[in-house]
Amino acid sequence: MSTYGVVCEDGSWIATKYNVTHYFHTASEMVSIPAETINGKKSKIWRAGCDLD
Repeated sequence: MSTYGVVCEDGSWIATKYNVTHYFHTASEMVSIPAETINGKKSKIWRAGCDLD
């Protein structure tokens, strides 16, 4: 899990490394955030799953 920066902190899974650019939509545009600009920041993982078709 350390390759992806996933750690357990205070009973929650937290991501601290981001391997791809993230995209999200605002009311007027699509915004991209390069992974290297957010590495080290903490994001709580609310739900995780695996699809093994």
